[in-house]
Amino acid sequence: MRLGLAAGASSFFSRFARPYRQSSSQLASLLNGPLPKKAGDRLALADALIAIQKAREELRLEESAIASMLDIHWRGEKTDFVALQTIATTITRLMAREPRLDAAALIEIARHNLGSDYIAYLTQLVDLLTPIVDRVLTTLELDLENAFGVTSRDLINLGSLTKRATAWASHQDRFDEWMRLYTAAPNSGLSTPRLPPMDSLPGVFRPRKPLIC
Repeated sequence: MRLGLAAGASSFFSRFARPYRQSSSQLASLLNGPLPKKAGDRLALADALIAIQKAREELRLEESAIASMLDIHWRGEKTDFVALQTIATTITRLMAREPRLDAAALIEIARHNLGSDYIAYLTQLVDLLTPIVDRVLTTLELDLENAFGVTSRDLINLGSLTKRATAWASHQDRFDEWMRLYTAAPNSGLSTPRLPPMDSLPGVFRPRKPLIC
């Protein structure tokens, strides 16, 4: 079929020849709609059909392996390939992030429908930890914008928070020192208390009141 259509696309006079007319009739029998009028369009349509047939054959050869991986989600040509493409793209992006995810574990979670259990568990953890984090941030009077470049607790990068929290935990003596100076400043008789430089503190803080007598 393609040879006859290709001849007609390359030569005007070939369109009157029997091979082109037979190929056009064969193409028309495969279509639900009207046959394109231009020879080039007919050839392009034939190439698309050939590509589809080739893809179907490749899919048929891999059907057994694919069915074993997708299980109930595999429905042959009726499979939701758009959803599969979206899932594959998402997994690829997740695998490119740190920390690296275990793809095999993800597949097992999906295979045994454990995703909802994990989501429920993580939601409970978030609900438990959120008020604790809020109390810590309030107690430390943490300036989120200077410390993390955000204006809300929900926007803090967890990786950055982990690094900050580790540094804070290993420098608790600096907090005690800073709070003693802060508390003593109004009654110290000093016009300006001698506080350590802000960038030397484990985190970025701004006192709510100016430390000036």
